[in-house]
Order: sequence, then structure tokens, then C-alpha cells
Amino acid sequence: QGNYGFFFDPAEQLMSHGYYINLGLRSAYHYGVFYAESRLGSLIAIGKGEAPREHWFRMSRTFAPEMDWQSGKPVGVEPRSAGGFTWTAGHYHWRDKDFVPSWGGSLFEALMPMLVLDELQHAPNSLGQNAKVHTELHRRHALEDLGYPVWGMSPSSTPGGNASYMEYGIKMMGIAGYKPGVVTAHAAALALMTEPAEATKNLRKLATEFKAYGDFGLYDAVNPVSREISWSYLCLNQAMILVALANHLADHAVQKHFAADPIVQHVLPLLKIEQF
Repeated sequence: QGNYGFFFDPAEQLMSHGYYINLGLRSAYHYGVFYAESRLGSLIAIGKGEAPREHWFRMSRTFAPEMDWQSGKPVGVEPRSAGGFTWTAGHYHWRDKDFVPSWGGSLFEALMPMLVLDELQHAPNSLGQNAKVHTELHRRHALEDLGYPVWGMSPSSTPGGNASYMEYGIKMMGIAGYKPGVVTAHAAALALMTEPAEATKNLRKLATEFKAYGDFGLYDAVNPVSREISWSYLCLNQAMILVALANHLADHAVQKHFAADPIVQHVLPLLKIEQF
């Protein structure tokens, strides 16, 4: 097994972005945003004893309100304490919903950890609730505000034949916020874990109306306006689709297997301390 402690910066109590082999130094940048896909690695590191439990509460729920370049205005930014831990709370408010933002406002950041960790069950008043809000706002913004016939934005390949890969999301739901413009199959599939009925309809529309289903499954992405298709299969994105389908069709099989691991059992109580 890998050692997550190799990337842990004890001074900042955060995970480094990486390690420069040629310099023998950690990256100067950190995974500082709490609501990102990297939270799963942090949880495993804590469970293995390779990072302290305080690390979980050191990550930023929002940035400080005076950092006015961010997409939303943080509210409720205040110290909170519970379970022997202290952290700085905060959230955004948009379309009558409160939520902790991700960095880019993509569904990948919000939902990818749920492929193995059932946050709806183990963190219903924090991460689970946040996942449901992110999914609902993604769906409503795409269908109602942007007029898209399908929804689910996340970093993906770009339709149009230029073989590029770009970041997509909802700007108002991210601290920095990615632009909209492309719907990707893996984000649509991730929503099976939070809105199964709506996600099923959405996936069917991608496969039938957009003809975005080929010999090896759903193509990576579509332009919801021009209906151009990215005729590619990306390994990571296909893996997310596969695991999302497995959880949906086989009674949360992957999530249950993950939760039964002693490393994970050790940290599940940590998820219930905070309420968003």
C-alpha cells in the first residue's frame, strides 16, 4: 500500500499536490479545498494513521469573505467546535440553497468519492446533504437556466474534433468556478447515487436522443447546444460510469465493501461530527 504520509505537510496540515523527484521537495501547493475529490484520499490517510484527524478540519469549507475574486460570497464563516475539533465553517447560498462549494463547481468534485463512500448514509447532515444539493442545482441550472436538454458537467474531452480536454462546471457552485458548455457521461452517471430517477432519464436521453452510445458504452461528452459528440472513451471516466452503475444496480455493493474495511471503519465516526 502507498503511504499518504509522504504527501502530508505537517506545517500546513494539508496534503501537497505532489512531489518533485528531481528536487527532493513537496510541491508548494496543497489540496486546501475540503469539498473536492481529494477528500477521499485524506479520509483514507487518516484511517491508516498517516495523517492526523485534525487534517480533516484544516481544509477550507470556503475561502475568507474578503477574498472577493471567488464566485460566491461566503456566509456563516465562523469558528465551530465539536468532538474535540475546531474548524472554520462557511457556505455559499444560491437559488435558495445553502451548500459548501467545490473548487470548480463540477459534479466530479462533488460526487466521485461517493463511488466508494456512501456519504448519504455515513454523513447525512454534511457531505450527504451537500451531494444532494450539488446534484439538484446542476440539474436545475442546466435544464432551466441554460436550456440544455441534458445535464452533468465535469472536466472532460471537448466535442468538435480538436481532441482537447477541458474543465466544465457551474461557476456559482465553485470557489473559482469552471465554465459550462459540455455535458459528460460520467457526471450524468455519478448522479445515479443522488438522484437515481432523474439520472436514469438523463442517461437514456444521452444514449438515444444524442446517439452518444457506441460499441463500448457512452461516449465521453456532448455539446448540449450543437449536439456534437466527443467520440472518445476515457479510462477514468468509463471507470466512474462502471462503478456508479454497479452501486445503482447491485445494492450499493462497492460502497458496502469499502465501508466494511477496518481502515474505513476507523474514520466513519469522523464524518458525523460536522453539520453543514
